[in-house]
Amino acid sequence: MEDIMFSMPWHCDFEDGCEQGWHQSNYWVYDDGTYTVDNYSDGDHDPIEESDLPSHDEVELAWKGYCRAVAKTGDDPLGQVCVGPVKKNRLWQLKFAKSIFGSVFLGARRRGVGPWEMNPENIPEEVMEYFCLSKLTNMRWRVDPKIYDHCNVFEALIDDDPNCRRQRSRSSIIILLMATIEEITPASKTAVKMAARQRA
Repeated sequence: MEDIMFSMPWHCDFEDGCEQGWHQSNYWVYDDGTYTVDNYSDGDHDPIEESDLPSHDEVELAWKGYCRAVAKTGDDPLGQVCVGPVKKNRLWQLKFAKSIFGSVFLGARRRGVGPWEMNPENIPEEVMEYFCLSKLTNMRWRVDPKIYDHCNVFEALIDDDPNCRRQRSRSSIIILLMATIEEITPASKTAVKMAARQRA
């Protein structure tokens, strides 16, 4: 049987063109009383003696040094300063056109103001999933007909969610929808800095 005794951060001073700087060493112990270290957490183990193992105080000191560095920059390259993602409800307006191919996506914008974003790949994934957008061609997207019936797609959306409503359009083939959608965004650098300061 084998197991990790502890992990310890260390900085390579950007040697050999390394852009990350920080790395994590994992110290392993085995049933036969031997030890190895995986200096880059990449599965490449080197055998070491018991005398080579860092002390508990050395490990704690190394992690405090890492947290101080994260507190300065907001960057957490080892992913050890756990800060949950932020959930926000945002208002989106989407524009579709009725066609023989179904409900074709024409654009989206936040709060119904500003320029239209024509490429769904540039809007949050949650918005694409909410409206069940699927690629029709390299340039066109539509509401996935496998999920919503071609004729009643928007009626179904509105019935499913009270936060979605239809707006008036000047054209009979253009459909405007306004919906409040929950988006999940990564924690800001400020939040990471604050969490790291508490651990430093």
